[in-house]
Amino acid sequence: MSADPSSAARLSPPEGLSGLVQALAFNACLIAALATVALSIYGKDRFWPPLKGDGVGYYAYLPSLLLDRDPAMRAFTSRLDPQRLEEYGLLPNPAGNGHYTKYPLGTALLMLPGFLAASLLAWLGGRPLDGLSAPYMHMLIWSAALYAWAGMNLLFAALRRRYGPVAAFTACLACLLGTNFLFYAAYFVSMSHVYSFFLVALLLWLLTCKGAASLPAIGLTLGLAAVTRPTNITVAILLAPMLWGQFGQVLRRPGRLALAAALSAAPVILQMAYWKLACGSFLFYSYSHETFDFLHPHLAEVLWSLHRGLFVFSPVLAFALLGHLLGLRRDAFFCACCLALFACNAWIIASWHDWTYGYAFGMRPFVEFLPVFAAGIAAFVQAVAATQWLYLSLFIMAAMCYYTLSLMIVGIYDILNLHGFTLIDFLLTFIQIWYWR
Repeated sequence: MSADPSSAARLSPPEGLSGLVQALAFNACLIAALATVALSIYGKDRFWPPLKGDGVGYYAYLPSLLLDRDPAMRAFTSRLDPQRLEEYGLLPNPAGNGHYTKYPLGTALLMLPGFLAASLLAWLGGRPLDGLSAPYMHMLIWSAALYAWAGMNLLFAALRRRYGPVAAFTACLACLLGTNFLFYAAYFVSMSHVYSFFLVALLLWLLTCKGAASLPAIGLTLGLAAVTRPTNITVAILLAPMLWGQFGQVLRRPGRLALAAALSAAPVILQMAYWKLACGSFLFYSYSHETFDFLHPHLAEVLWSLHRGLFVFSPVLAFALLGHLLGLRRDAFFCACCLALFACNAWIIASWHDWTYGYAFGMRPFVEFLPVFAAGIAAFVQAVAATQWLYLSLFIMAAMCYYTLSLMIVGIYDILNLHGFTLIDFLLTFIQIWYWR
């Protein structure tokens, strides 16, 4: 699973540039990007509050269970607009005496430390302990930013181990600036995507650790991923290279294997307990009439449509697929698993009854799998490092990042209607940003 040593050597930083300096340089770019987007958006009243859309449903567990102690969410829903409860994913429970959230609880579990800190600040400052006052809203912004920061650093560390520092820096920067990552890390902060991104990045980092010592952490990560977005369980495909190469060692540690299984099951048990309290059954399909149609997927629309198509809004990700294909020569098993993961998720995402996924920037269900795309970009940079194509490729990536950032800005500020995106808009996006004030 390790990167080719000669390639890593070609991509080594100049002599005297320490690992600390590389990490600081990447973090400077990361923090500057997160702060710029968050401040430019939430410094204006028109975008407040940060709790919006599906995010209300993901967040609803915390105030309902910890503050109101009411699984039926009667008190919490009374503080919301009753006409928008279904939009938030808060549906009438089977008993007819309250509501439940259709979204899984993984996002709320990851928000829990920030929620407890916000409750303490609200209590100390004399603010309402209702889950909706200012400390809680600021917590949502800070929580998403911290998980985005941690996830990107874990991804950088994992890719640096596999592909070298320059390839890792390039790949992480491309995902930061050339995709819809910033939109969900600094704007739609109450949704699940940045939290799923963190978990997948953590899994990639854990898979670079040798031996069976990381098995319990891998088990917990998979369990949390499954109850953050159920389709995240497909990342288990990435375990195949580790299990193939270390199968005997894993079997010789039955205690760690059992602990990993228990930790992976724990978040699922918590989810089932909530369903029992709120809906009366340990097994409950919370999405009601919303289903998949696996026989008629909208693959072309999901990947290429001007209406949120993955490669239309984030064209830099095409380098990821090319990188994994090129990487089949050096690291065949891992790259094949990454390609299989992409194909599997593309089919699942395209099979959902609403392939546009509501209000979104780009194809948002792929945000959680950006770490796997980043691995592909790093593999591409490693493959072309000693060729004449390197600088041309970097220039094209930079242009694509500029395009996606421009598209995000003109979309957020309503300069361009992303719901009525046309080919002319696509061609003019490079200059549309100059109309931004």
